[in-house]
Amino acid sequence: MYPLIKIPAFASKDFFSFSKEEAKEYFKWVLQIKNERIKILEQYVHKAYPEWKLDFTRESFEQLYKWFSNQVAYRDMNEDEKEAVKKQISMTPLLVDVIPIPELTFKDETVSICFDIGLYLGDSLICQNKEIKWTTKLNSTNYIYYGQPLIAKAKSKVPLNPRASMEGIARRILDKDCKEITFVQLFSINTARL
Repeated sequence: MYPLIKIPAFASKDFFSFSKEEAKEYFKWVLQIKNERIKILEQYVHKAYPEWKLDFTRESFEQLYKWFSNQVAYRDMNEDEKEAVKKQISMTPLLVDVIPIPELTFKDETVSICFDIGLYLGDSLICQNKEIKWTTKLNSTNYIYYGQPLIAKAKSKVPLNPRASMEGIARRILDKDCKEITFVQLFSINTARL
């Protein structure tokens, strides 16, 4: 079983609930564990692809994508999770009858794998362009990625959330979306965009 991330107690809540100090502390924690989590990723990918190189290059994402495609999985949502989604949707009354309550969510291993590959993607893009850095946006709790680790150039208005990108790709794989995006495509797009 893939090793799960152990989130600090203060951070085991919705990002939008973070105070600015908690968001800064979370960001600091992510940067502290980043190299360790990428090493764990490397160890697990090597079990299936011993020749895979963790070298932060575009080419490394080809086999990583194949490995990832065989790792991601959903599980059924429990009643508490469904209630939490209903509560969140109810905060915007116009959406109550528009957004369906999901039946499935990612398995914990999938969440950890998306997190770790997101870290690897971020560091890989930084290796390609030294102007890109890890950052977080704390201007407004209305910002979709408030308090989350992002990568961007200093003055960029459109940062990349690597973890969210990995979760999006996982959903496309699991839902058998015809517009599947591979890691190489994501890497190439963001190398040019950022």
